[in-house]
This record gives sequence, structure tokens and C-alpha cells, in this order.
Amino acid sequence: MRIILLTGYSGAGKSSALKACEDCGLASMDNIPIEAVAGVVASLHNTIETVAICSDVRTPSFDPVHYMQHVTELKNHYQCELVFLASDAAVLQGRYNVTKHRHPLYDGTSIEHSIAREIDLLHSVRMGADYVVDTSLFTPHTLKQHLLHMLGFTPPALMVLIQSFSYRMGVPHNADLVFDVRFLKNPFYRKELTQSTGRDAAVGNYIKQDEHFQPFIDRLSDLVHWLIPLYVGEGKSYLTIAIGCTGGKHRSVYVAETLAHLIQQEHIIIEVQHRELRN
Repeated sequence: MRIILLTGYSGAGKSSALKACEDCGLASMDNIPIEAVAGVVASLHNTIETVAICSDVRTPSFDPVHYMQHVTELKNHYQCELVFLASDAAVLQGRYNVTKHRHPLYDGTSIEHSIAREIDLLHSVRMGADYVVDTSLFTPHTLKQHLLHMLGFTPPALMVLIQSFSYRMGVPHNADLVFDVRFLKNPFYRKELTQSTGRDAAVGNYIKQDEHFQPFIDRLSDLVHWLIPLYVGEGKSYLTIAIGCTGGKHRSVYVAETLAHLIQQEHIIIEVQHRELRN
């Protein structure tokens, strides 16, 4: 079993690092006393391959010597890597000023004193770490990218949901991008197509004959292709693209299906839903 043991300064991004591991499908646990880690890992043996555990100064009576002794013992039995998240004292203070969280070592004096105490207390732990990550200039997204690359994990695929809908029934509340295709000729007004949907070939052929369809779908697919790596770079896990028309059964359905076909690429997972067809 592989153990990713996260520790470091309070406010340095341990929660974000743990969430990054969780996003990769790892079993993730926070605020586990170092004394309890071996027991937790033993209970998971043969059920999972990798676990990410955060263990730090929040443990009552934290002792760095005792901490490293337990880390050594873990390394004797497992593939255990100690990742230490650090940051400049001034950056840590700024983060605490923004979040207003209580520092775990706060003793009634000042946040500066608490940060200085923790930096001093964790000196030997930092020196004994397998990886030291300075997060001073990282955002949560860039920290995630750096950490996953460092530990050899593949970032999770972007989930792209393309959803057709009817404007009469309202815009989907979770949509990131919304496109209105009511400018296309409406198959609903063709008697032979009224009861059909955008999934039917006859409806698709009718919509494709609209002179505005091809220029639109070309530009839309180019835009989405361009946006996807930008969203991935910012750490986005889900992207919902809503395509709307009047009734939500003809034009929006066909455009959604066509767009899904055109933007297929590696590192994304595409799902198509047609809200008004109740699929």
C-alpha cells in the first residue's frame, strides 16, 4: 500500500492538497493523529492501493520527534511518502487575516507568534520530509496541478455535460455556458416533423439545411475546443453547456448531439442529456 502523508504549516494548503488527492479517487482522511495512522492503514490493507492522510499539529501534545518516529515505522512497512506543505510566514499571516480562522497553536498572544511557534516546532519534520512544497505563490488550482504531477497521479478527466432545454421551462440553473439556437428554422412547424425529435434523421437533415447552422456549429465547436484546456488548467472538474430552443425537443437536441460528437477528445468525458425528452 502507498501512503501519501500530508503535513506542514497551518494555512499552507493542506486541505487543498488533500482535496486534490481525493479528486484523483484516493481514499483521503484529515486530522488523523500520527499514532493512529498505522491502525487506519492496517484496516484498509488489501482493500485500496493508495491512501492520502493529513496529520499535523492539530493533534494534542504534538511532538516532532515522536511524529518522525512513527513516520519511520510506517516507511518500514509501507511505501510512505511525507509531503510537507510550507509557505512564507507573511503569506501565512495574510491567509489567516482573510479567513479569520483560529490558528491551532494560538495562545492568546498574536497570529504572528503562533505562526513562528509552528515554524520552529516543525523544523525537524520539514527537514525529514520526502517532498517540501512551498505554496506561497500557488493558487489552489496550481497547487493541485503541481502536487499531482509530483506524486505521479493523472489529473481527473473534465466532465462535460451538454444539456438541451426549453426556454419556456427555464434555463438550467447549473449551466456554465448557455447558447440560444432559436435563430435556426424550427422543425416543429413542419407537420411531418412535429412529433419527431432532434434525434431523428429527418429533423437533423432539416436543421442542417438552414444556412446558418454550419457556420454556427463550426464556431461553437471551435470555441468549446479552445475553452476546455483553459478550464482544465484552472482546475475545473465539471463543465455544463446548455443548448436552448423554444420547446427543447428539436433544434437544441440536434445541436447538443452534434456538438458532443465534434468536441470528443482525450482527457474529457462527455455526457449528453435532453431535459425535455426526460432521457
